[in-house]
Amino acid sequence: MGQVPVAYIVAKTGISLKKEDLYEFCTGRMAKYKIPNDFIFIKELPRNAANKLLRRKLREYWSEGRAEI
Repeated sequence: MGQVPVAYIVAKTGISLKKEDLYEFCTGRMAKYKIPNDFIFIKELPRNAANKLLRRKLREYWSEGRAEI
């Protein structure tokens, strides 16, 4: 409770995605409470030396409002 779903997208080169298209795609396939409120496009997911995802970095990206990282 109280958390907001956000999707981090790492797009392949040459593919253009729009937030509206992603939202429409999710609307037809997911429950309403699971649909992300925001889509953030990044170049690569931050990982540590053990190749684990650094969730705190993702939270920083969201709080700073950076769209293209």
